[in-house]
Amino acid sequence: MPKGSLDNAVHRLIEGVSTRILGKRKLKEVDTVTVNDIQVPCDIFDRLRRGEWLNDETIMVAMNISDRPIFVKHAYSVPLDKVGKTRTTSPIERPFTAWARWINRLREKTRNGCGNMVPMVYFCPLNHYGNHFTLLEINDQEKIIRHYDSMADQTTMDGRLKLTRVAQLVQVRSSPEDDDRNIPYVIVGRVC
Repeated sequence: MPKGSLDNAVHRLIEGVSTRILGKRKLKEVDTVTVNDIQVPCDIFDRLRRGEWLNDETIMVAMNISDRPIFVKHAYSVPLDKVGKTRTTSPIERPFTAWARWINRLREKTRNGCGNMVPMVYFCPLNHYGNHFTLLEINDQEKIIRHYDSMADQTTMDGRLKLTRVAQLVQVRSSPEDDDRNIPYVIVGRVC
């Protein structure tokens, strides 16, 4: 991408939202727009500039505007670490507890008339150390879990490193009545 083209595109986006959507010359901090039924503060557009940090809200909006089939679900990102005031980090002991409950509730809601679950695909952005996002995919259709990480090292991509940090945190269990839910863990690196 040519130097400055991203910033120019963001500038045009902000200008278009301001004048064409809100009918204003300039956006204010309190201005919001609705994107796919989600109220979004207009300062979110500034996060799209080169060198800016994408936050949880920006990622959620991007996932909501993506064209996806009805069997694909997603949620807000899961932090894997607590970030202190001095940017020190400490791991969260069981970061996927609430997310796993959410998936189980969705799985129960997808039971068809025969009591069988409709296989779904779940995406969850992960926040590592407060400064890097990756994406976890739980795919009930293929019975596989994938972890997409743009900063994965070569040993992970080659399959030489079997247990990454995320692999150690993801606990796969099968319920006694449904051994189909025992999903193998696979890691996929450097997906950009």
